[in-house]
Amino acid sequence: MFNRYALTAALVAALSSVASQADERSLRPAPTSLNSAFHRDDPGLPTPFGAYISALLAQQQNQADASADFYQEAVDTASDSPAVVRRAFFQFVYSGRIADAASVASQFAAGDEAGGDLGVLVPLVGHFAAGEWDALHGKAAVAPRSGLSAFLVPILEAWAHAARGDGMAAQTALDPLEARGGFTALVAEQRAYLADFLGDRDTARASYQSLTDTDRPATLQPYVQYAALLARTESRSAAQAFLETTMRRFGGNQFLAREGQRIMAGRGPSLNAAHPMGAVASILYRLASEFVRGNSRQAAVFYLRVAEYLQPQHDDIKVTLGAQFEELDDYLSAARTYGDIATDSPLASVARQRRISALRQLEDKGLVMSALDAALDLEPESFAHRLSHADILREEGAYEKAVAVYSDLIAEDRPKRKSDWYLYFARGVCFDQMDDWGKAEADMLTALGLSPDEPTTLNYLGYSWIDRDMNHARATEMIEKALAARPDDGFINDSLGWVHYLQGDYGSAIEYLELAVSLEPTDAVINDHLGDAYWQAGRRVEARYQWRQVLQSNPEDDVRTAALEKLRRGLNGKS
Repeated sequence: MFNRYALTAALVAALSSVASQADERSLRPAPTSLNSAFHRDDPGLPTPFGAYISALLAQQQNQADASADFYQEAVDTASDSPAVVRRAFFQFVYSGRIADAASVASQFAAGDEAGGDLGVLVPLVGHFAAGEWDALHGKAAVAPRSGLSAFLVPILEAWAHAARGDGMAAQTALDPLEARGGFTALVAEQRAYLADFLGDRDTARASYQSLTDTDRPATLQPYVQYAALLARTESRSAAQAFLETTMRRFGGNQFLAREGQRIMAGRGPSLNAAHPMGAVASILYRLASEFVRGNSRQAAVFYLRVAEYLQPQHDDIKVTLGAQFEELDDYLSAARTYGDIATDSPLASVARQRRISALRQLEDKGLVMSALDAALDLEPESFAHRLSHADILREEGAYEKAVAVYSDLIAEDRPKRKSDWYLYFARGVCFDQMDDWGKAEADMLTALGLSPDEPTTLNYLGYSWIDRDMNHARATEMIEKALAARPDDGFINDSLGWVHYLQGDYGSAIEYLELAVSLEPTDAVINDHLGDAYWQAGRRVEARYQWRQVLQSNPEDDVRTAALEKLRRGLNGKS
């Protein structure tokens, strides 16, 4: 039976990096000897080893909250253990337990750089959030001014002074940062926000005008803050005029549109950079975005968590944070993060859909259906929610019901889009599983017409033709094209390997199929194909090993029966 597509991955495919703070030291496995990090002179004292191992296991299984709890238990009994303290610190930050992370950071040994910039930042942010200005300035005075701390510490100090109403000290705190070079634009932006917060409207207005006149702004936040200032101090019509000009300049940017609506409704920016908490959170959010662009997902999570600590209701931070959890395959944390977004948020619909997607990865049918039902109750006409419903029906084998939903989506009176290839592809899969190849092929061809280079369709249709002894030349060309686009796709490697197998080229078949198995080691069909290729090449011990692997990979009934028969009698009864 054909079983070579990952529809979830296909749907996802349709739809200045800096170094990570979580370096390899924070990700090392547990020490192998109790005489290393866990040595105790008194054997009667409680050992953190069990809690530490439990924390590691929970971490590996993406149980972030449980892992943090176990680390806390380990820290309580081994506060002098560098291994425990370091990993507990990062797990606390990852889990959003910033206060606990700040407490653990205070236990780093003198000169211990394991926490990196985060080890400096988190305790300062803890004092900042609590309004403990003297403690913050005391720690900032001895904090290193290198790496990311070079600009984070002065900004924290400046806003701490501003929070106390000392505008001169706030502006002066930024002078060393400006003198370093390379931070001119960042400092100018912070000076504008400080003037705005401290009520120096003329300076703020002039600074915002200068920032918004630049040809290549680093961020659109100054435009939002300037519009908010105009709305407060001049008139809503002045703010509206500025926003309309800015929207035309930036092509209807959604962020500007959303923030503009808030400002015109009298609510102010969602992340107010002209306020101590918002200003620091905004910097951290932007820093995290740089990590995202550099594919440093874990580092992005760390800084997003600190930003979230300062601005817990900011939904853009949560959506970005949830996306990073998904990239890290931590779907439980992603679902929880999306679930924290209020139902009346402008991002609520996006959050509901992403939460459903994350829950689907957890393979908990009850949770998925509960979330989907709730989403459909709130948005019964939502295209995204209905598509998720169709996908779930297909995954459960309710092909006729899935076809009905896909067909309704296809028939909707709306402009057709290139991304509609997925609707035809998914419906075609259903038709194929219903043994209606005529309709399946027609949908696949339509999908290919909408998106001619889509590897998922090229592979599925190409393999289906090969499997049916049809259109060999075109099918092979399509599979090769798909593989060129996705050389690390195990299913496509399997398809091309099977093409070579059917042509009697067992050496080439084994080459592709071995790679396919390495990429998708638990797929029963791929293991079965490799076993067949080994058998034909005379490698019978290896063939039987692969067929045994088939039985361990939750195969469909026909694949299991075939593998058992081959183990008893060999391929085609030739032992």
